[in-house]
Amino acid sequence: IYATESEAGKVWLIKPDGGKTLLDEGLKCPTGIALSPDGLWLAVMESRTHWGYSYRMKPDGGVELKQRFYWFHVPDWADDSGAGSACMDRDGRPYVATHMGVQVFDRNGRSRGILPLPAGEPTSVCFGGSKFDVLFVTAGGKLYKRQMKAVGAPAFAAPVKLPPWGGG
Repeated sequence: IYATESEAGKVWLIKPDGGKTLLDEGLKCPTGIALSPDGLWLAVMESRTHWGYSYRMKPDGGVELKQRFYWFHVPDWADDSGAGSACMDRDGRPYVATHMGVQVFDRNGRSRGILPLPAGEPTSVCFGGSKFDVLFVTAGGKLYKRQMKAVGAPAFAAPVKLPPWGGG
């Protein structure tokens, strides 16, 4: 299990035996965390900045090669993204709950779309449904769902080979 300790600015690996390994620290309120569907990359989003980070996964579950990778759009009044939870679709695109709505990133780290919500800022986002093609989002104490063409990548699924992406 990969987890964030937001106020402490830490990212953890929790092993099946309950042992914990500190993967990173010094982040500014890390919140959203998602593993790519191929199991090769870990995305960690900071709530109190405009940034999200990408880490390459090591065979032992650790991480290396941390890179500032995702840049969030923010409203004029905000100095931070407000990033909350995150999930990924089967093509490796992160979906992140932010002040602006659900921001959808491409695999090159660029925000390619923002899904606004009628009840304000989203607090959580995940894929579900029988085919994992429904995006569920909570905002303003309400649950919203949207049928998607994209299919989610549940954390319990076996790694899949991602399609070629290019520099795009």
